[in-house]
Amino acid sequence: MVTLHVHRLLEKILLGSEVCPYSEPVDRLPVDHSDPEYGLKGYTLHFVLHNTHTQKLSGHFPRLCCYTGHIQRGMMELRAISSYNLSQHRCVNGRINMFWSSDGLHGSVENCCVMSLTLLDEFQKPFWCISSPVCVIMAKKPVSYSYSGEHFLLDYKDAEGQVRMKLVRPKQQECLFLISLAVFLPVSKINRHFSTAY
Repeated sequence: MVTLHVHRLLEKILLGSEVCPYSEPVDRLPVDHSDPEYGLKGYTLHFVLHNTHTQKLSGHFPRLCCYTGHIQRGMMELRAISSYNLSQHRCVNGRINMFWSSDGLHGSVENCCVMSLTLLDEFQKPFWCISSPVCVIMAKKPVSYSYSGEHFLLDYKDAEGQVRMKLVRPKQQECLFLISLAVFLPVSKINRHFSTAY
């Protein structure tokens, strides 16, 4: 599965050639030394869980921020959905599964889907883009005491950042609820992008 914005395929095809391949221009952001939290606020998250046929969950989360005191172990946390704020919790559309087919055979892989995520900085420029298969696993202990039922985790991690989700299927309900969504970014990436020193 290919996502055009992640791999910048359109730019590479239209603006590049065999002789002169396309290379992304490096725009230096304006440095603002007057703001003590420059580079830690104003993020916008576009988030979709989907399979090959349907969109399971989507969200748009503007104005995400982190304070310097909340940076831990070299990672900055941007929390889009808090497990403590019940009004933010969202229902996942249907079962999480990934359909497949090959030469007349077909089926589905349970508890797997594709996560597409685009994080924009405060200037609305792409800061981190991913589209990757992910798996939902049963949690060893409850992820929230506000819900009784089955508890699940969905984690994604690469060199550019990490996404952590907590999900719950309450007793006597078929719907799966997303009760926590957090994005973690290395401070070194923030410092490189914004010319800061956190």
